Amino acid sequence: MVLNGCGLHFASASEVEQTDSTFQIDNGCFKVVMLRPDKTDQNPAYGWRFIRAGWIKELYLQGDEVSVFRPHTVFPKHPTFGYTHEMVPALDLELYEDGVNAKRLNIGVGIIKQDLKRRFKAEPLTLFPWKTQVTKKANQTVISSEQVSGNHDGYAYKLVIKTIITDQSPVIEYEQTIQNTGTREISVSAYVHPFFNAVNGLDDCWYVLPQLTQTRVAGEPLANLLPFSASTANTPGTFERTQAEIPHGENWVAAGNFFGQNNSVRISSDQSLIKMLFWRTKTDCFAVEPFVKVHVLPGKSQSWKWSLVVTKNTFSKK
Repeated sequence: MVLNGCGLHFASASEVEQTDSTFQIDNGCFKVVMLRPDKTDQNPAYGWRFIRAGWIKELYLQGDEVSVFRPHTVFPKHPTFGYTHEMVPALDLELYEDGVNAKRLNIGVGIIKQDLKRRFKAEPLTLFPWKTQVTKKANQTVISSEQVSGNHDGYAYKLVIKTIITDQSPVIEYEQTIQNTGTREISVSAYVHPFFNAVNGLDDCWYVLPQLTQTRVAGEPLANLLPFSASTANTPGTFERTQAEIPHGENWVAAGNFFGQNNSVRISSDQSLIKMLFWRTKTDCFAVEPFVKVHVLPGKSQSWKWSLVVTKNTFSKK
């Protein structure tokens, strides 16, 4: 499957613009606004859930005035916007005396208090700091971020995330490495959660989750274009593909037509996917989420990559 490159209608790529909370980069294919991890790491307004490094707030394709990713939160109780990374589950540290909440280590974020039965009912207790450096190498901008957790009941790590943006390319690459510096093994899933900005409603949007069994399009058992039904109510609010349902080597998901134009997003990994998840609101936002396994013994490290391709051209399975 190939998504073609961008048309070159922007001016030549500019340097990184930095605000108090964001990086802004125009690479000639898109303009992207990303959170600055080192400036937002202690701000509870960005919540307890998502990793600050690599978090895209807005992304505008050439000539567009609407962001591909939703720039404002879906839910008021915790920030849910843009294009995000998360590791789940949070690691248990302590059970509170009320028997309802637990103190947990949320990798890439910090220490949180979380309801035992309702994962999304949580709050940050301690937010771990990030160090971030921006370098320009030839035609690439590299944002390197590092977080060191310290030791928490035997759990400890160093997390390094590199975000690579190449001039005149529709691709954003992520290189992620976690080093287990503690005495307890770390076993979690790392995944990507985009919040697609379907400002005109969901009915014209489409999504692809590769699977082994045939679904809605006859003769295309591997990678079906799954449109939202004419009645959005007939499309499930959420469902998942398990590892057994994912074809070998198909480590990608895709979606498009977010606001009535031929725009496409493809998210892939260099690792085998262990799960894919689809999620939507009732009206104007949805997601396709790929998961990879992260299992690191004490003293060891693990690396993996994500690739995000955003283009105005139509989806093609080649």
